[in-house]
Amino acid sequence: MLIGLKLWSTDTGLIERSSELARKRLFDYLELYVVPNSGDTLERWTEWAIPKVLHAPHSLGGLNMAESGVVASKRHIFEEVERFREALQPKHMIFHPGIEGKLTDAKSNFAELAERYPAIAEIALIENKPLKGLNDEICLGATRKEISELMEAGGMGFCLDFGHAIAAANSLGKPWKEHVEDFLELTPSVFHLSDGDINAEIDAHWNLGKGSYPIAELAELLPNNAWVTLETEKAPAESLWDFAGDACHVLGAKFGLRNGFHLRHAPPADSRQVWEMANAPDIREASFNSDPIPWETHETWYQDKLQSSDSLFFLLIESATEKIAGQARFERKNGEWTISVSVTRDFRGKGLGTELIKVASEVFFDRHKNATAVNAYIKPENTASINSFARAGYANSAPAALPFPGATLMRLPNNSRTDS
Repeated sequence: MLIGLKLWSTDTGLIERSSELARKRLFDYLELYVVPNSGDTLERWTEWAIPKVLHAPHSLGGLNMAESGVVASKRHIFEEVERFREALQPKHMIFHPGIEGKLTDAKSNFAELAERYPAIAEIALIENKPLKGLNDEICLGATRKEISELMEAGGMGFCLDFGHAIAAANSLGKPWKEHVEDFLELTPSVFHLSDGDINAEIDAHWNLGKGSYPIAELAELLPNNAWVTLETEKAPAESLWDFAGDACHVLGAKFGLRNGFHLRHAPPADSRQVWEMANAPDIREASFNSDPIPWETHETWYQDKLQSSDSLFFLLIESATEKIAGQARFERKNGEWTISVSVTRDFRGKGLGTELIKVASEVFFDRHKNATAVNAYIKPENTASINSFARAGYANSAPAALPFPGATLMRLPNNSRTDS
């Protein structure tokens, strides 16, 4: 599964921070919404060598594909979109079907778009919409039938927005899953995912876990090779840690983390909670260095791990309470990836240790497909941890040398490794 970050073409101030998260493999591509009259930013986006998807302006940006003759009347918008396409060479370009108009006009517009801008049409995807818009306007593209006709008119592909489909199902009095499965038959090339109110007719674009959408069920519907753009809130936008949390959330769900829990990438705000968990007497006893960790030492170490491209730091969160139930940290030193796992006392005895090891390891290999293996070094007397790793698929290994004298080495090979 490929994870996408959505930004606006005016968000050039976020390029540096976004690049840091991309180097940590927290997302794979950029979906860029082309804000009209933002061509002066194009050079900045061209400099960022990351796979891209473009999102054309929609009605709120002055381009309503249901407006009669819009390809001619808004030629300046299409010309700017074409400049972005030519410069950035995106994999796809996404269009909304339009609002408060006739389906016949939208079909004519997409057909004309294909004729006038064949290079755009070749990569174009039409996105499904709710029936009701943000300002109570009626949107086209709320049903499979409408989307199918628009796709045929322009010879284009499809982008499935889960939130839009759920909202449309509520307006149409239809079960959400049935409506989503109808759209899946159109073979989407890109998916949009966010959270919201499962009973609402308007989508909200909340962060994952903040609403009532069945994120785990939606993740199960995603193909293994899906391109999934997270259209969630980013506040404060300067940090993007909420986006990093959403990325880990959907990855954990995709790899089968049980309901009631989710993964998130450790953010700066959780430093003290992680420190307190690490300093618990039983956690210190299981560590090779059992001395208590001073706060200043931890804070420097923690912030370094969050920024390093040689570290992935997952927290296991109880969804209902937002309590930290455990942590799984992957770190690369001298070309070797190691894993460190702990579960807090209140959440032990529930099989969460094994599940966290298994799911976190699968997420890690999904993010680092060329890693050969992950190693776990465990005190030999810590039989509970050894057993948890064994149940998660790790096996005893005999290394030439140990970084921790007397340690038991458990190793998990990457059986799906690629050299990409």
